Amino acid sequence: MHKPEHDGAEQPQSDALDKPGHWVYSRYITRNGRRIYRKHGKCFRFWVED
Repeated sequence: MHKPEHDGAEQPQSDALDKPGHWVYSRYITRNGRRIYRKHGKCFRFWVED
């Protein structure tokens, strides 16, 4: 199966680059009381402003 080279979330959006922040990594996210895990990866990554 073809695996994409990146998931499109490599860099925060251009306006977010000017704001201070950091990446947050999580093995799962919770929605409606259920844990959601990545199908093709180890973790989720989110950009969080300080």
